[in-house]
Amino acid sequence: GWVLTDWQIEIFEYPKHGDKILAQTWSEGLSSPLGANRNFLLYKNGEVCARGTSRWIIIDFESGRPTKIEPSYLEKYGVEDKTVFDEKKLTRIPTPETWTAEVTLPVRRADIDFNDHVHNLTYLDYAMELLPAGHYKNMRIAYKTGLKDGSSAKVSYAQVDGAHIVNICDGEGSLACQLMFS
Repeated sequence: GWVLTDWQIEIFEYPKHGDKILAQTWSEGLSSPLGANRNFLLYKNGEVCARGTSRWIIIDFESGRPTKIEPSYLEKYGVEDKTVFDEKKLTRIPTPETWTAEVTLPVRRADIDFNDHVHNLTYLDYAMELLPAGHYKNMRIAYKTGLKDGSSAKVSYAQVDGAHIVNICDGEGSLACQLMFS
């Protein structure tokens, strides 16, 4: 099955109630033998208001290991040779030397998805516990390993060069997710 590993979003203008929204998406094709990208454009009243890209891998659920993506399999999705960002690879999120805030949160049963890991959007909820209030225009998320039911999420925050960075680790200190906002 397909599993999300990374995504990046840039918001030009937030939609408002009553705006007509149109979403456009397409497969960009292989980013590596194990990964494929999917791109998105979001239109508000006919004008692009956001763009994004996501990276996906195929996991063999029996072994729990990534599987090589055969081009013939990807062609079923209608690959297009275009991207929404100039960079082909998603940017790496830096790890701050020190953190200015930390909190440990319990992983609730309601946070778990059908793969028995914390749902990808729940990591965003965890990050919001420490992020300063605001409307962020750029968001980058990289998933490293899944948090499981009954564990805890250690959420760490720092601001570096104008970017808000959040790391989420499991109870043993292993990195589960990195997020960057600006």
